Amino acid sequence: MYSDSAEKGTVHIKLFDVNTPETDQLGFPHGNPADSFLIRIQEEGEERRILLDGAKQGQGKHVIIPYLIENGITTLDCIILSHAHNDHFGGIIDILEDPRFTVHQFIYSPLDDDIVEQSCDANNYEGWLTLRKLVGQLPNVLELNETHIGTELRFGSEARFEIVSTPDRDYLRANKQVDLNDFNLIVKLKLGKFSALMAGDCGEYQSRQILNSNQRQSIESVTMLKAAHHGGDASTTPEFIHACGAKLVVIPCNVTVVEHRPSFIQNMHLFSRLGAKLLRADWARNIEVRTDGSRVECIMETDLFNETTLLEL
Repeated sequence: MYSDSAEKGTVHIKLFDVNTPETDQLGFPHGNPADSFLIRIQEEGEERRILLDGAKQGQGKHVIIPYLIENGITTLDCIILSHAHNDHFGGIIDILEDPRFTVHQFIYSPLDDDIVEQSCDANNYEGWLTLRKLVGQLPNVLELNETHIGTELRFGSEARFEIVSTPDRDYLRANKQVDLNDFNLIVKLKLGKFSALMAGDCGEYQSRQILNSNQRQSIESVTMLKAAHHGGDASTTPEFIHACGAKLVVIPCNVTVVEHRPSFIQNMHLFSRLGAKLLRADWARNIEVRTDGSRVECIMETDLFNETTLLEL
């Protein structure tokens, strides 16, 4: 079995329970799936805690914050935001408004406010403005753009995040109304032989950008893929999925995606045909991935069963 080692760096990735029928209703907008991961990196007796996306507003208060407090976590080394949709940033507002928490660094690829306003509904835009105001009060904010693609953010001597893709600013200058799902900060977490591509809501346009660039090599043959756009419509292309060749796919889907997005079944079939282990959030209350860079332990807990899968790299 996998076990943490004080001598070896380890990574622990937890997908928060924000997509099962009960927790789905705790945030706004109701019915939308959501994304939020807590990544804990342990090296040489120190632990760094990174929140990647924050689910919906309300879910931060009712799901993420109680978990953090229960586990003695009131300091986050970093919050990384994938893009400007409130099913990813809403819960971050809950955390930044809670005086119990300290956030050392905030990392994102912000879009101009007028682009967000014209590319989403009023509630999303109002939430975005609230987030921007709160982020502006933080002491350390890193704004990433295309000049950072291919660079790495290190959290310790071994674990690091590679910047795979950022929003296409040339396209944004020419188009004021866009699909926000195509303008993500996409990162790849790496430790030893392990890699996890955190694709946000990456859609067809951004997928093609990556596949047609030097960054294609960064997405090929990853260990773990976070399924883009909850595994449903307007997500990564079949070519992108083939290129990733992931052994493990974490899918932050809910009942809306599973029952009302036709492409969900097609994507699940393709993942399975490629031999990937699928971890679906619509019926798993707990999904965790742990690795020391050479072995991976995947934990999935549902109301009916608990399952552990081991993977040798």
